[in-house]
Amino acid sequence: MNESVQFTVPATEEALAYLEKIVDAMELLYGISREAAIGKINQAYVEANERAARARRDAAAGRDTEDAKAISRVDVLGGSGSLDLTSDLSVALLTHELPEFWARLIYSGERSREPMRRRSPD
Repeated sequence: MNESVQFTVPATEEALAYLEKIVDAMELLYGISREAAIGKINQAYVEANERAARARRDAAAGRDTEDAKAISRVDVLGGSGSLDLTSDLSVALLTHELPEFWARLIYSGERSREPMRRRSPD
């Protein structure tokens, strides 16, 4: 395993192990390298935190956006102000979906819960 590319999301050992399963699913589904899959996960983390920050500003300003409503729900559940995978709740939210779900969502935005099919060889 190449250790040059690592996850940047703060995470527990359990969450990191699950992120590795998501990487495996991305490799199988899309034929991308481990490094590219980790890069996509890291980028998704950055983008999610940026959306969360905008949503918090919208909520504080009284703007009634869908993101602001979603962040309010997360805050009620004990959100920390940033998105990470260090709380029991965040790890439970991650692991309640199959790695293939997250792989599809992170790679292409697809929210499919269909079973994984291997990518056909080129």
